[in-house]
Amino acid sequence: MSLTQGAWTATTVNDRTVLKCTVTSTTGETDTYTLKTPKSGDPGGGFDPTRPWILVVNAAATDISDGTDIVDIWAGYSDSFVMSGDSTNTTATDGVEMGSAVITGVSDAVGVCLVDPNFFGTKVQGNPGTPVEGHVNIGIAPYYAINVDGGAARKAADTIFYIIQ
Repeated sequence: MSLTQGAWTATTVNDRTVLKCTVTSTTGETDTYTLKTPKSGDPGGGFDPTRPWILVVNAAATDISDGTDIVDIWAGYSDSFVMSGDSTNTTATDGVEMGSAVITGVSDAVGVCLVDPNFFGTKVQGNPGTPVEGHVNIGIAPYYAINVDGGAARKAADTIFYIIQ
């Protein structure tokens, strides 16, 4: 089963690359995930996975499920990288889950995580509504996909993702 996925769009704001992806879920799904990030150097892209980036999940604080949803980051290692499946059957072609539960509790709140390939401390899990957001090093990959790993059925709602660099 392949879920509804949204493509990333790129803009530049104050000399920063801002990627945005909106994914509309249905009530028959438990996970929500993005398509892969644009290739570095794509027109309008500019995303450089060797530099730190900020991940914002559920930016509009929409009520997306009745579960306690966590956020996982998947890394893709070829141009064929794509996510598929749902719930415990979520998989990737030419990719692997690299950051498990980097943010918790995004079912009706905004979650933020700093992804930094130069960070060598202990993973800090992001908890929406607390002063300490996430801070992780998941390695450097050509592509990433973000998965809201739901514990319950989705609501028919939009989940908005941002990557800021």
